[in-house]
Amino acid sequence: MEDIEDDCADTYRDIVCDPLRHGAAGYNLAPLCRPKSPPRVGRVVDSANRFLFPPGGGLFVILIDMKYLKPLFYRLSTNFLAIFSGMNLLWHALAIGLTYVIVTSNLDWKYYNYFHDSLIFKLMFPAAVLGFLLPIVVPMVLFLKGRTKPQDRNAGYAVIQAAFLGWLISSIYKAFTGRAHPELLAKNVLDVGTVFLNGTQDITHQFQFGFLRGGIFWGWPSSHTAVAFAIALCLLILFREPRKTKILVLLAAVYIGLGVSISIHWFSDFVAGAIVGSVVGMTVGKSFLTRFKQQL
Repeated sequence: MEDIEDDCADTYRDIVCDPLRHGAAGYNLAPLCRPKSPPRVGRVVDSANRFLFPPGGGLFVILIDMKYLKPLFYRLSTNFLAIFSGMNLLWHALAIGLTYVIVTSNLDWKYYNYFHDSLIFKLMFPAAVLGFLLPIVVPMVLFLKGRTKPQDRNAGYAVIQAAFLGWLISSIYKAFTGRAHPELLAKNVLDVGTVFLNGTQDITHQFQFGFLRGGIFWGWPSSHTAVAFAIALCLLILFREPRKTKILVLLAAVYIGLGVSISIHWFSDFVAGAIVGSVVGMTVGKSFLTRFKQQL
């Protein structure tokens, strides 16, 4: 009996649902049999598709459709050059100058020894993870809100570009400075990799100037800090309100910067990263603010 029902359902779909093959009128087999309902797995997949790809375009549509990726490159090269142009060059000079003062005065080493292995160190340690998640979570939230708010969608693109440029520029600096980084070891434990007795030997003065002599993962300035401040300043430029959100974003950036300055970076890495990141955020934020106003 089940085989007959299956054949009947197949015939119904083939004839009634495909009138081009069997004539416009077809055969009315509806009273005799109905096609089987889709399996439960199919219904689940269909529901998932409606959630992930809602009408009007959802987050995943934005990420896979090239036309939605185009705004990410809005004035990208122009913004990169602007970060190193005009008055912004003075900010770069300030970052370098403050680093020189902090390093030569031994403030980096004193700061590190004071906070390392302290209660504050334990409270601030999650900052490195937060700094990694921030450039992922913030754009996702903005894109989800941007389905109905063009300003949020524009900010989502801006934040991604700001985070990218913050990482890129800090990595370029690292590639040429090659600064030694703090070790996450207990005091007086020999690290053969850097021939460094953590807690007793001051290596804050060690820079390997050249190209890629120290890699781009560690070093000066802090990429965590640069990216966090780039995102924060970009959002401050794009959104005038609400005030609480602006304060929260700035506090998050400061927490990330200070957190890595007592764990995987030196204090001067944080200072320079904050300055460079702020320049990036202001430059990109002003650029995308102009883009949004032109679309009104």
